[in-house]
Amino acid sequence: MKVFKSAILASVLFVSVNAADVVATVGKVAVTKSDIDSMLQNQGVSFDKMNKKQQEQLVKKLIERELLFNATKKAGIEKDEAYLKVLENTKKDLAIRVWMDKIYKRTLISDSEANKYYQEHKDMFKAPEQVHARHILVKSEKEAKEIIDALKALKGDKLKAKFVELAKAKSTGPSGPKGGDLGYFGKGQIVKEFQDAAFALKNGELTTAPVKTQ
Repeated sequence: MKVFKSAILASVLFVSVNAADVVATVGKVAVTKSDIDSMLQNQGVSFDKMNKKQQEQLVKKLIERELLFNATKKAGIEKDEAYLKVLENTKKDLAIRVWMDKIYKRTLISDSEANKYYQEHKDMFKAPEQVHARHILVKSEKEAKEIIDALKALKGDKLKAKFVELAKAKSTGPSGPKGGDLGYFGKGQIVKEFQDAAFALKNGELTTAPVKTQ
């Protein structure tokens, strides 16, 4: 590799793009504008907008690749069984990728088309109303009232933290170890008494009276 690099640095003739489409040559190896465009087409970069140093680096890279490729041809690599096997797999992968790109472009939907579909099919995107709640299950109404009294003066994060603490300490339900967390649920998924109380509350709000479920 170092031999190629020294040869390139010593003999690259760098010229601006001209009508002949040749950008640079080393001996019999020439780099054309189409070679450069082919390398840059998937990178969103324009050769003409690169500075001179970037252009030189790219051209040297292409010439180095061509020199190496010529060396492989002289060595008979194109007839090598291992090379042919890899080439066949690469051709298959490339064919699939090009085909997928074409399918993707044909099925690409614009923002306006997506919005139009949404406006015409809003009912399809409606999710049932759900609520996220915590509870503390105790055996007596008296104990429930005592817990509510201990919590009702608190707000926000303080209320949540204290509720979790009391749920872990006092709740007899399976959600107790999780701070009374019941997760999200919709209507019809839990007992009606608890459902009605939960859906009547605002976010971060505490029920003011015990809810009897049994």
